[in-house]
Amino acid sequence: MAWRPVPLGIGLLEDAWKAQDRYKLSFWDAAIVAAAKACSCAYLLSEDFQLARYDVRVMQA
Repeated sequence: MAWRPVPLGIGLLEDAWKAQDRYKLSFWDAAIVAAAKACSCAYLLSEDFQLARYDVRVMQA
């Protein structure tokens, strides 16, 4: 499996701002959610997110 970083573009920024407003996240957490969504990730592993639905399913690591 190759590592494929998500390029930061206006679309990703707009999605991050939307997630920030919708879910009351910090900008950086919202950017992580937006990047995961852009990569079509089904799951996001994190120690810091609350268990909730952010267009991807967050799993506690």
